[in-house]
Amino acid sequence: MAERFAIREISRLFHIPESTLRYWEDRKILSPGKAENGYRMYSVENLMTISDIVFYKNLGLSLSEIGGMEKVSPEEHRKLFGGADGGDRAAADPFRAPDGKA
Repeated sequence: MAERFAIREISRLFHIPESTLRYWEDRKILSPGKAENGYRMYSVENLMTISDIVFYKNLGLSLSEIGGMEKVSPEEHRKLFGGADGGDRAAADPFRAPDGKA
């Protein structure tokens, strides 16, 4: 059986209020499962989604933009994060050394 986490555990793990997690669910950005008792139960996949949401929020994206990320092409991602021409590749690629070497 897959491991599941209660909303309180997720809230503590990510330092996010439970109300925020419920709000993200209302906005259809997050889809936790429900236990037989009706409580929200978060899967490991949900944890990865929450991590992505937090990452994109820290980059300054709105929830509307984050909600549409699955529909965005790689070219649109480049425009979003690096300007119309893809921007500075070294700056956009966190794994590239400042001298441009991978």
